[in-house]
Amino acid sequence: CEYLEDFLTSEGYSVKVVEIQATFRNYRVVAFHEERIRGGASEDAAATVARVVAEHRLGGEGVVVGVRGDRASTRRLHFPFVDPRKIEAALPFQVEEAVPFDIADVVFDHFRMPSRRGGSEVFVVVAPKKVIAETLKPFAGTAAEPRIVTLAPLAFASLASQSLSGVSEPLALIDIGHRSTDIVIIESGEFVSTRTLARGGVHVTQAIAKALVVDEESAGRLKHDSLSIDERATLTDTEAILRRAALSALAPLLLDIKRTLLGHVAAGNAKIERVLLVGG
Repeated sequence: CEYLEDFLTSEGYSVKVVEIQATFRNYRVVAFHEERIRGGASEDAAATVARVVAEHRLGGEGVVVGVRGDRASTRRLHFPFVDPRKIEAALPFQVEEAVPFDIADVVFDHFRMPSRRGGSEVFVVVAPKKVIAETLKPFAGTAAEPRIVTLAPLAFASLASQSLSGVSEPLALIDIGHRSTDIVIIESGEFVSTRTLARGGVHVTQAIAKALVVDEESAGRLKHDSLSIDERATLTDTEAILRRAALSALAPLLLDIKRTLLGHVAAGNAKIERVLLVGG
């Protein structure tokens, strides 16, 4: 099957695809593709999806699309009972109280998690129906129309958990995306929690554009081609400006990441022993 991660709204940056070969007991990643959405508009996203699907011959029954973490809400709820039917019946009322939307305007799903205090711990994902429609729209008419919609950080956690199944220490996976950053915490190969921060690579690009008085397209190229945050590196004047601008833009993100990891421990969880950083 293929997992297609969704960065396909008007503020999107690229289409990312992970191809997975599944077996009865296991699966393995066989390919990864990424193509930038040049224009940024919905029609450009649709054209990019169509091109990627055709070029890599994607499709079939196992296509999954991921909604970005900053376009959905998550909640961890506790119920004093374990009966799945009671949980299903109680969830709509809990969701309605927890989100600032009319329950008729959202879709939600959940899964059970281990509970340390009896009853049931339930992880809930809620997304506006409008977001789901926007997520699916670029795939319409292609050979890779999704059969499943999930939250992108959960798909990331699932892939990572498979690769890190032998690692017992608590670890944080940090994926710096274009407009947001996902933090996923895994312990003994199992998902524990996730949080999405509203800051990503585009904020570094904007800081560089402001510092050098250039457009964002030029700033993006400079970021990719010339930026170094290695304090030991010998830099030109322009490269030094790049580094100062990038570090200034990253400071709020680093502070939020630190607060997230400390908050995880303050909630009674084990200390994070390892951080794996991807994206950017």
